[in-house]
Amino acid sequence: MQLSYRGFSYEASPATMPNQQNLRTAKYRGAIYQIVNLKTVKTETKPELKYRGITYTPTSA
Repeated sequence: MQLSYRGFSYEASPATMPNQQNLRTAKYRGAIYQIVNLKTVKTETKPELKYRGITYTPTSA
């Protein structure tokens, strides 16, 4: 679908619903509902930060 905002045209991408496998059933105060089971990606690299022009790698305290 072609959309425009303030003269800028763009193509809208349809929203995708999560698969039934990605849903998890939860219960709070008697109400049952479904939440999306998100996958997290672990990163092994430490970030390089810069403070006042000096690059450093943080250490865990």
